[in-house]
Amino acid sequence: MPPATARRPAALGLGGGSGIEVALFDQAQIDLLREALGRLGTIAAAAHTPGRGESRHRVLRSRVTARLSVALSLAAPLEERLALSEEAVALVRPGSSASERAALASALAAHCDAIAGPADAERRAAESGEIVALATALDDRPMEMLGRRLRLVALLEMGDMAAVDAEIDAFALVAGRLRQPLYDWYVPLWKGMRALMQGRIDDAGRLGREAADAGARVSSDNARLLTVTLEWFRLTESGRGADAWEYMRGMVGQDVGLLAVWQKVAEALLHAERGARDEARGLLDQVWPHAIQAAPVDSEWLAVMAQLTAAVASIGAHPVAAWAYDQILPHRGRFIVDGIGAVCHGSAERQLGVLAACLGRQREAAGHIEAALDANRRAGAALLVARTLLDGGRALGHTRWLDEAARAYRELGISQMAQAAEVGTTAPPGAEGAPNRFRREGDVWAVTWRGETVRLRHVKGMADLARLLARPGREVAAADLVAGRDGAEVVAAGGDLGELIDDRARAAYQARLAALQAELDEADAAGDPARSARAAAEREALLTQLAAASGLGGRPRPAGGAGERARTAATWRIRDAIGRVEAAHPDLGRHLRRSVRTGTYCSYHPTEPTDWDS
Repeated sequence: MPPATARRPAALGLGGGSGIEVALFDQAQIDLLREALGRLGTIAAAAHTPGRGESRHRVLRSRVTARLSVALSLAAPLEERLALSEEAVALVRPGSSASERAALASALAAHCDAIAGPADAERRAAESGEIVALATALDDRPMEMLGRRLRLVALLEMGDMAAVDAEIDAFALVAGRLRQPLYDWYVPLWKGMRALMQGRIDDAGRLGREAADAGARVSSDNARLLTVTLEWFRLTESGRGADAWEYMRGMVGQDVGLLAVWQKVAEALLHAERGARDEARGLLDQVWPHAIQAAPVDSEWLAVMAQLTAAVASIGAHPVAAWAYDQILPHRGRFIVDGIGAVCHGSAERQLGVLAACLGRQREAAGHIEAALDANRRAGAALLVARTLLDGGRALGHTRWLDEAARAYRELGISQMAQAAEVGTTAPPGAEGAPNRFRREGDVWAVTWRGETVRLRHVKGMADLARLLARPGREVAAADLVAGRDGAEVVAAGGDLGELIDDRARAAYQARLAALQAELDEADAAGDPARSARAAAEREALLTQLAAASGLGGRPRPAGGAGERARTAATWRIRDAIGRVEAAHPDLGRHLRRSVRTGTYCSYHPTEPTDWDS
C-alpha cells in the first residue's frame, strides 16, 4: 500500500478539530491514529516523493503523531507521549509554508501537554507563546485560543498574575470574535478562580455557576469537572467542609481506572475536611507507598500533592509526609494549579511549611510559611494569604499568625474561617475540638494542647514525658524511666567518665554538644534524616554521660550509685524535652514546667484535671 499522503486520515477528525478539548481513554481514536502512522511509514519511505510531496508527507505525519501523543494522555507512559510530541515538532520545525507552520503549532501544543509537569512551566510559557504567534499569523483563532489556554496555565504556575489576567482578557476577546459556544465556559471559570484567590467568595460562586451552565450547553466534560472543582474549594475555603462533603459525595468512591490514585487522595481530603480522620487515614494507607510513588509527574501531580498535604495536616501526620516534602521541595517556587486553571492553591511553599511542621522541623517550616506569605501577597491573593497564616499558625502554634489570619478572614467577610483561626484548632471547621495528645509517630512526636498541634523530633525525654502524662498524680521512679534498653547505657556512663570530671573535659563535652546542635540544624535544613538521626543519637548519649557525672547545680562530682545516676539522667532528659516543647508551644511548655516534678521519683501534677491521649 502506498504512503497515505494524498488524503487526511480520518483519525485526525476525532476528538475535536482544534484539539482544545480531546476525549480521554478513547481507544478507537488511539487505534485509528496508530494505524494511520503505520500507513504513513517513515520519511525515508517517502524519499522518492521529493519537494512538495515530501513536505505534505511530513506535515501529515506530524499532525497524526501530535494527535496520538495527546490521545494517549493518562493511557500511556509520559516517556512515550514525550517522544511522539518531540518527533511531531522535529518533522515540521524547519518548514516555512503555511501548512508546516500550522502543523508546528499543533505539534507544540502536543509537546506542551507532554511536559505539563511543574518543572517545565517556563518552557511551556515560551512554546505556547510561539503557538499564539503562529496562529495569529495564520488567522487560526481556535489554535490561538488553545495556545492562550496553555500559556495561561504556565503563567499561573509561575505566579505572574498580571500576565494571567491579560491572557484571560485576550482569550475572551478572541472567543467573542469566534462566537463558538465550545469556548464560552473558560473565561467565567478563570475569573471565578481569580475571584476565589482574592477572597471574593460570592463572585467565585456566581462565575462558577455561569461557567457550568455554559459548559452544559455544549456537553463539555471538562467544564463539568472543573467547575465542580472550583465549587469544592470555594466551599472548603469558606469553612464549609461538611457542605463540601455533601456536594462531592456523589463523585467519591467511583472506579476511575488510572485516576484512582488521585481519586483516593481527593476522597481522603474530603473526609478529613468533615472531621472523619480515620476514614481519611485509611484511604491514604491504600495508596501509600506504591501507588502514590508511581503516579506520573504531570499537570495534576502538584495539585494532588497539595490535597495530600492538606489531608495529612488534618489527620495528624502520616508516613507519606517525609516523601511528599522531598518531592515538592524542588518545585517550591511554583504556584499550584488544579486542572486547567479551575483553582490556584498559591505558592507551594505553604505545603512545604505544613509538611516540615509534621516532621518536627520547626525552623524550616517557619521559613517556608514566610516565603509562601511573601509570594501570595505579591500575587494579590488575599484569601491565600489568610489560609497560609492559618495553616502556619496551626502547624507551629504561632498565635500571632492565627490572630492575623482571623483579622484577614474577617476583612474578607469569611466568618467561619475567622472563628477557626481564633480557636486555633487543628480540627476542620465543624469538627469536634482536638483532644490533648502526646503521641509518637515514627521519629516525630505529635503534641496537641488546647487545639494547637506541634511536632517535635524524638528524644528520650519526650518518651519520659509521655509516661508521666499517662499517669497524672502518680510517681514514677527515675530508675524505671531510664531502665530497659536505655538502662545499660546510663549505668555504664559513670564508669566511662571516671571518678571525677574536670573543667577541661566538661568544656569539651559542651563544645561537642554545640557542634552537634549545629549539625542537627544543618541536617534538618538539608532534609537529611539519616544525618539528623546520627547527630541526635550522639547528642543523647553525651547528655546522658554529662548528666551522670554532674551533681547539684551541674557541678562535677564523683560517680555515684546507679540510682543517683538514673535520677540525674531522667532530670536532664525531662528538662531538655520540656525546653523543646516550650520553644515550639510556649503555652504547653509553661504548663509542663509548673506540673512536672523530677528527682528520684518523677510525676505529673496538673493544677486542674487534664486528660491526655498518649
